[in-house]
Amino acid sequence: MLYNEWNEIVSRHFFNELNSGCQVSLALDSDSLIEIAKNYNSYNSFVDLPEDDFVIAIRQKSNETCYPCMSVFAETDRWWDSYLRIDPPPFVAFLGACVLA
Repeated sequence: MLYNEWNEIVSRHFFNELNSGCQVSLALDSDSLIEIAKNYNSYNSFVDLPEDDFVIAIRQKSNETCYPCMSVFAETDRWWDSYLRIDPPPFVAFLGACVLA
């Protein structure tokens, strides 16, 4: 899966109606990535472990530009400026990767 797909499903997993108004801990580990991938209907098991696929997506996103953090900051600015903010923030998967590391 691509970074944006992982970002969306990780966001949906942790920030949903059940957790609305509650403090959420972004405790992302190998087991939670397996659970998240299983709950994602169109997930194809083209990689042995969802953790591997997640890490590949993070690496690909990081390699898009010379300054990957600046790229995410720019996407975050566009997201923040959006009136409705329907999509999840573009940095959730990166935060999850920091926890996973």
